Amino acid sequence: MEIKLIESEVKEALRKLSTTVQNLQTDKQELSFSHSRLQLKTEIEQTEQAYYELMQSYQEMLLKISRDASQKITDYAEKERQLAKTMEYSS
Repeated sequence: MEIKLIESEVKEALRKLSTTVQNLQTDKQELSFSHSRLQLKTEIEQTEQAYYELMQSYQEMLLKISRDASQKITDYAEKERQLAKTMEYSS
């Protein structure tokens, strides 16, 4: 069984993923609650803060996965090239 890897296509997909992830909105937006009860407002703000912290973590995780995957693809492609050279010299 042969694994065919088209490095440029994989790297392009990872670049698109990184661009999309970097464009995620993870900055907290300021909201104004003029007619809400203080407790409800506090709970909504806490939930909102937790959401933005989660989105920030998610963004960082996706970017790390993208970088790691890109490095693994590069490593794999390099080993494939080295193996091909070794097989050429053996022939």
